[in-house]
Amino acid sequence: MATRAVREGAANGHRQQLPSMYHVCCECSANGAILKCSCHAAYYCGSACQQAHYAEHKYKCTDRLRKDIDKKQKVVERMKTQGSDAIASVELMLLEQELAQVHFKMARLIMEKLQVATFDEAETHCKQALHLHRNVEASRVTLRGDAARAAAGKLADKAARSGLFETLINLGEIYNLRHKNDDALQVYQEALEEVRSDIVHAST
Repeated sequence: MATRAVREGAANGHRQQLPSMYHVCCECSANGAILKCSCHAAYYCGSACQQAHYAEHKYKCTDRLRKDIDKKQKVVERMKTQGSDAIASVELMLLEQELAQVHFKMARLIMEKLQVATFDEAETHCKQALHLHRNVEASRVTLRGDAARAAAGKLADKAARSGLFETLINLGEIYNLRHKNDDALQVYQEALEEVRSDIVHAST
């Protein structure tokens, strides 16, 4: 009966919330895990198993990532109100790149849950990542001299452009799932332009 409920829920784009007797501990694999992480994606027998599994789970914990996003966003906002010298510009650009990566990871983890109700949140995180990637690209173009060399040393051009491309593809997937076909086509075309730009850049 429970298996059928899960199957029917998945078919409707949702994951059925199961009784604790069906949950498996992420650390020791025992059945009947009753303690769950605040992200609702990991279950444990108790606090000992949760603590032992944290080193692995922290990279997939959406609750932890939300807190990380809030923390980094506050730092970005504070840096924007402070000085705008070359060193500060490079540091801000690097932090925005890190924040974009966290937003992208959040979007991917949310989509993995296959819950239609969370697609809107995934789209928001992906758009935030795209906005930050574009900020980084714009900053790289305007940096000159030592600042540009410092930025190039800490943030490889190929890696930065790859992050932008991956974000566009992911946003296109979200649009497809939400039946926003025109929006999906637009971001896929932009991703294609990124590939073409990379080819031109590599040949010069």
